[in-house]
Amino acid sequence: MTATCGSTLVEDAGAAAHEKARAESLVADARAAMKEEAPVERLRTLTAELQQLYDDKLRAVTIGDLKHATPVTLSEHDFASR
Repeated sequence: MTATCGSTLVEDAGAAAHEKARAESLVADARAAMKEEAPVERLRTLTAELQQLYDDKLRAVTIGDLKHATPVTLSEHDFASR
């Protein structure tokens, strides 16, 4: 089995499933809080948790993209006025 950053692909898939389940749970909680007209602090907490999940996922995707990116070499010609 291929390893990535010290973890196996199976562990990575499990982590992704956990993140998805967590996000779905937070969305359901946020919808319920809105429907119940929960205190604003509860909505802020849910929003912060969802934002953190989003930021973590975006960071992971960006880092993953960078790991597989093809290096590019720029020269002075690339910056010359056209």
